[in-house]
Amino acid sequence: MNLFSLADLMKTSITLFTLLFVISLISVPTSENKIFAATDTFSADGQIGSLVLGMPPSTNTVNMSSVDKFVLSGYWKLVTENGKIADFTSEFYTGHVNGANNHTHQLTNLRVQDHKPLQLSADRSTQISGLTDVKTNGKNAWNDVPTTISISKGRTISIDIADNETQRHFMGQPIYGIVNDLSIMNIPSNDTMLNSNMTNKTGSVNTTIPEQLPPQSINGSNVPKI
Repeated sequence: MNLFSLADLMKTSITLFTLLFVISLISVPTSENKIFAATDTFSADGQIGSLVLGMPPSTNTVNMSSVDKFVLSGYWKLVTENGKIADFTSEFYTGHVNGANNHTHQLTNLRVQDHKPLQLSADRSTQISGLTDVKTNGKNAWNDVPTTISISKGRTISIDIADNETQRHFMGQPIYGIVNDLSIMNIPSNDTMLNSNMTNKTGSVNTTIPEQLPPQSINGSNVPKI
């Protein structure tokens, strides 16, 4: 009876050891499923898809049936290297929902005045505050405009352009969009460069910038001659 119990116990121990060994192998991360921590070198791009309402930011109530509405649609791209901006571009169509007075805007030359390195957090979020140059139909409209870009969990983006420095052209409202692709460059302990790519599967989106018309403010007033 004692010999049988001992043999049975040994079989049980071997089974548990084997199970724990298999679990440990499954848990070991590889270069394909590695979970990365915060990083300062990444690239991201996506679409702009936003709606701006023709009203002051201080407005408390809105009549959605009568307020002017302006559609924004386009693309954006951001690249950072070692905590610094390597590239940022955005171009989007702007126009009234009735199709009148359409034009395009370009955001370029993003530069960060804070010397603190930029970083994408472990949950794929970041906020960048700096200055951009805003163009209308490809021509300079406003330079050195305070701009804040926020990426949230690698899925959405908001671009907040200073209202006063753009003559309230965007009505003090952020421009929203989605993240289509986020690529993270990370250097593991073996000094081998790995790329962790995350793509939001939102389907095929074809963004076409319409023919450019003379510059017009999003709220109906003319922008300065450029």
